[in-house]
Amino acid sequence: MEINSLFKSDEDKEALLNMLRGGIVGIVFLKADGSERKLVGTLDDNLFDYEFAGTTKILPQDKNDALADSFKVWDLENDGWRMIYYDKILSIKINTEGEKPT
Repeated sequence: MEINSLFKSDEDKEALLNMLRGGIVGIVFLKADGSERKLVGTLDDNLFDYEFAGTTKILPQDKNDALADSFKVWDLENDGWRMIYYDKILSIKINTEGEKPT
């Protein structure tokens, strides 16, 4: 299945990352196995607890994330980091009220 990516430009990618940094975003995307996945995520570290325990910090605040093919996001429902490829995103839903979108 070919997807017409919603995020073709670096500006579009950076806009999505800014939305995630500012709150909660619902993202529907295709997983590697082709199945559809709904994720409720954020990059706002005020909305989740994460205790770094490794040797390389993976917080996705790097400016280069917008230039990459994928980005890391905190999954609020499963309490963990997930990687999403921009070209696999089917839709997004921005939540400005601070509640998890359905």
